Amino acid sequence: TSTVVFGVGISALGAAAVARGAYQRRINRNQAITADKYHEKQHEKIKQALCSAEKLRSIPLRLFQFTTCPYCFKVKAFLDYHKVPYEVVEVNPLNKKEIESEYKKVPQLQLGDGGPFLVDSKEIVKKIRPLVDPEHPDISEDEEKWDKQTKSLLGLLVLNTNRNLSEAKSNFSYADQTPFSSRDKFLLSKLFPVVMFFITKRFIRPRVLKEGGFKENMDERQELYKDINNWIEKGVGENKFHGGASPSLADLNYYGILRSQSPFNVFEDIQQNVKQPQFERWYSNMQQTCSHKE
Repeated sequence: TSTVVFGVGISALGAAAVARGAYQRRINRNQAITADKYHEKQHEKIKQALCSAEKLRSIPLRLFQFTTCPYCFKVKAFLDYHKVPYEVVEVNPLNKKEIESEYKKVPQLQLGDGGPFLVDSKEIVKKIRPLVDPEHPDISEDEEKWDKQTKSLLGLLVLNTNRNLSEAKSNFSYADQTPFSSRDKFLLSKLFPVVMFFITKRFIRPRVLKEGGFKENMDERQELYKDINNWIEKGVGENKFHGGASPSLADLNYYGILRSQSPFNVFEDIQQNVKQPQFERWYSNMQQTCSHKE
């Protein structure tokens, strides 16, 4: 028995060490260059690609994403609602070899074959919105307020999708449907969930607790339900959408974030435990207005 316990302890320490190293490497890669500086380096090319709505809709767009990335789904919801066609490129989180530039975060939206890249979900929307929604070219104070609110939701989703090894593994079950190598599929579905579980417990959870003002012993699921109910009650209310008869950017952001979790257990729990039928009515309305077209 002592041998088994010792072996388990060594395995746990090994996983923790891997997690720490992976987390630090990810931070270093992500901090190599900011979105603003990356856009500045491509200024003229971006300006040409975004010279008109007609030009934007005439060039092929490619969205580089992770299947489970809520930030990517925020961009997808925006593009889908405005009927802007795009192709999805799945990025391998192990090596990100699909991304050749020095900016390594997703989402990234490539404007045309061999064209420039827009990065950072908020910046992508900010640069494209004047072309596809000329009546509302800028983010309103209300939309900005709700955008800040989504930070809490995003943090809680990370905690909930990695709160135990079973759910962490579920979050990476999509790997089998990717074009990645057999080795990478194995690593993503078997090893990466363990790494993410340790990263979440050791690094992400303390930060989410501090930024959100949560107590150390909080129940992640219950706080998640409260956060979503706040959106449904105060954001949507009795309206069809937060924006009234049509979705606002706040609707698109919340829908995109929640849609990113729709294949996983956490979303089923959300449906069963948040305010109904209000949530299902709003979510269904959003689904109908945000169908994807390649």
